[in-house]
Amino acid sequence: MNAIELKQVRKSFGAAEVIHGIDLEVEEGKFYVFVGPSGCGKSTLLRMIAGLEDISEGELLIDGKRCNDVEPARRGLSMVFQTYALYPHMTVEQNMSFGLRMTGTGKAEAAERVAEAARVLQLEPLIRRKPAQLSGGQRQRVAIGRAIVRHPRAFLFDEPLSNLDAELRVQMRVEIAQLHQRLGSTMIYVTHDQVEAMTMADKIVVLRDGRVEQHGAPLDLYNSPANRFVAGFIGSPKMNFLPLDAVVLRESGLELSLGGQTIEWAAPNAPSDLADAVELGVRPEHLSAEQRPDYAPFVKMHVNLVENLGGQTLIYASIGGGQPITMLMEGQARPQRGEVIQTYVGRNLCHFFNADQKAIR
Repeated sequence: MNAIELKQVRKSFGAAEVIHGIDLEVEEGKFYVFVGPSGCGKSTLLRMIAGLEDISEGELLIDGKRCNDVEPARRGLSMVFQTYALYPHMTVEQNMSFGLRMTGTGKAEAAERVAEAARVLQLEPLIRRKPAQLSGGQRQRVAIGRAIVRHPRAFLFDEPLSNLDAELRVQMRVEIAQLHQRLGSTMIYVTHDQVEAMTMADKIVVLRDGRVEQHGAPLDLYNSPANRFVAGFIGSPKMNFLPLDAVVLRESGLELSLGGQTIEWAAPNAPSDLADAVELGVRPEHLSAEQRPDYAPFVKMHVNLVENLGGQTLIYASIGGGQPITMLMEGQARPQRGEVIQTYVGRNLCHFFNADQKAIR
């Protein structure tokens, strides 16, 4: 069953169309993440679902009911904003119960709901404090608790972790994921951080310029990106994109020319449209300085900079023509600046793109 459906949804501000005919089905109980660069339309799309922005064209269905013209308060959704939007003169308990009191919920029931949300979010010791006495992470938990007590049909999160420092973002990311597991509710979460998307989502929706580029399970997008944009946006460090001078298909496999080097791969069943490839995509973690099973010799690269991260080492290098390339190595490898390294790559882990930036499968 689909909790929320978008059918050819469009949004225009005057003559400027910012959402271009989006079709999307949000499955019951799943955690969906809208991800994309700033200005791609992800927050606008979320606000249209919430009822905070009008839908110019198309249909929004919640539980199969058309809700284009239904007031936000009657859609059965709860929204958590980037800013906490807490009342500074109210306690945690009063902030969480305020919406219930405004809708006429009885005192006993409201108190029971607040107590349950405080237990789930570990806010019980803070229930009498005011927002000024809380940390950023605690304030965000209060904002989430205010949404939980309404027992909504679905939760909408609009970049709720953007105002937190790096350590708190990781902590809250885990807490929100665990909250979803406990509640089993439908959640839609907006972020520009692809790491949040990869670690939290059941399904990721990648947006660009008001259009859905691809949506699916995180590892499906990571392993099989539909185009160059998705390939470059999903994954950290970012995928290497290496221009191909030539691709020759032979009976025995492929002959690739890039960066002034020629590489031969045994690939007898290579699809014929690989001859149209103009760019090769290789993730830094799929490069190695050592021969491995199913890895083939790749390019020689000139080391420019080494970043030692403790458990991993990032190597920034270049190949012919100054083309940059990044390799992520496990452990504390210490190649020297100026050193030339022979690399190896997993043949089945590479991605080819044509002149239209579409992936060649």
